[in-house]
Amino acid sequence: MFASGVRAYVTAWRAWWSGGEGGGGRGSGSAGAGGGGGGGGEESAGAEERKGGGEEAPPPRLHTAWLAASSAGVRSGKEARRANSRSSRAEAAPRALHAAAFEISAAEEEQGEEGEGTTKRKEGVVAVLVATSLGAVEAVAFDSRSGGFSDSDPVRLEFHEGPALCVSHLRAPGGDPFLKNGLAFSGSTDGGVAVWSGAEIARALLSDSSSPAPASSTVSPLAVLPALHQSGVNCLAVATAAAAASSSKRGSSSRSVLLVTGGDDGALRATLLCVSSPSPSADGSRPVVSVAASATLEGAHSACALRGAWVGEIEGLQGGGKTEAEVVTVGLDQRLRGWSVSIESDEREPSSLSVSLVALWSVPVQVPAPESLAVLPEWGLVSVSGRGTQAFSWK
Repeated sequence: MFASGVRAYVTAWRAWWSGGEGGGGRGSGSAGAGGGGGGGGEESAGAEERKGGGEEAPPPRLHTAWLAASSAGVRSGKEARRANSRSSRAEAAPRALHAAAFEISAAEEEQGEEGEGTTKRKEGVVAVLVATSLGAVEAVAFDSRSGGFSDSDPVRLEFHEGPALCVSHLRAPGGDPFLKNGLAFSGSTDGGVAVWSGAEIARALLSDSSSPAPASSTVSPLAVLPALHQSGVNCLAVATAAAAASSSKRGSSSRSVLLVTGGDDGALRATLLCVSSPSPSADGSRPVVSVAASATLEGAHSACALRGAWVGEIEGLQGGGKTEAEVVTVGLDQRLRGWSVSIESDEREPSSLSVSLVALWSVPVQVPAPESLAVLPEWGLVSVSGRGTQAFSWK
């Protein structure tokens, strides 16, 4: 697990379950994501607050162990510690506002520079993405075998002019070669979202870590989605279709990606993206990202800011068909809400898509000032964290 807070670093943790029937699987225990305990039995339209463990067997226990920490926005290792000790720390070290991570695929690790006889293979390397208050998203390498961060300078994902508030990663199913290592998304106080290539992030991290004196490198976004919200994008969630969205040009393929964002403006927005592999005749090898359709629901949380969002997987779109995805959000109105996102294509024009949002259910949250949301559909758990943590069972 990787976590960020108001300080200028991101921390790595190891978590595991012990005790309880089935080792803490679905339906056993009272601890949710982040260690939240269950409460009383309040019900409302599809969600029920998770109750404590049963009397027959003790609930499983969630254990955590601190592994390492890495500074964000300044050089890691000794230089980061020196920068944090100076009086100019506020200028040298930004705050780490949000974190996401993905394991670099073996296929990417085997790539090396042309002309070299051998390639140093690195297994168990995790790319940790950190949204910082200075606007750039920092990417640092974490070695899951040694349990430590790389001493190399972080790779900078530069675009946002204001602070980056949230970051997420999407690993595409099916092993699409043009989406190797997936896509990364970041939201900022300017109301926009940037889309990044996971393959480019991975290559930059591995090349930096293999150099004896690496220089700081940067990655540019694949696409920018400006002004999705009137103010900051506080949370975002992404899901990809399990099959190709539509047939495209010969020699290329595409997938549909559903991006759900929530902002300080109280709006919930669903944006359907088409991510296509470059055609053989195109210059460069970067995937092409375009907006296919979108829908916005103003005042989704009674005009209060949204703080957390989650979206389920969507099925492949067929000509003239319709598919749906479930969305869960939490806001400063202290409500946990469920939504349905419908994506429909026209029978006469399959490439013409429309998106709509419909409210499904709403549940009060007892946690003051909720700040984040985690959903574990395989366990039927929803966890809300803020000044405390509350877990819900989800049917």
